[in-house]
Amino acid sequence: MKYKLSLLTIFTIICACVSVAYASYSYEDSYSFNIDIKANRSWNYTANRYRESSRPENRWKVNLQNSTEGSGTVLNFKLSASNHSTNLSNTYSVAQGTGNHYYAAYSNAGGRDVCLAGQNNNNVSKTYKASGVWDEEVGY
Repeated sequence: MKYKLSLLTIFTIICACVSVAYASYSYEDSYSFNIDIKANRSWNYTANRYRESSRPENRWKVNLQNSTEGSGTVLNFKLSASNHSTNLSNTYSVAQGTGNHYYAAYSNAGGRDVCLAGQNNNNVSKTYKASGVWDEEVGY
């Protein structure tokens, strides 16, 4: 009986350690971004962050909070590789002031530096600034 209890205790400790290690890299953060939105639907990028998970269900987050274009601005966002040449998620339209939005990344987004890419949803010759928060992986 003591032997079974010892094995159960060891198993419980191992499970707890694995759970803590898994949760340590995939909790939700809110990193500030300030990007210049370029004219004619050109993309611009934030600083890079390391995305550990390659699981698409480990989503990324974006929250567009402010824009010098004005209230109700809609921007397109996606995850991009640090060299800006590879899309790491689909593109999503996000309206200013609508809170956190969570999206799946492609499986090749894991284990590498990624950045948030932003683009005007309209093809106009106007530039402006946008800001908010994002997270490269939120853990759910």
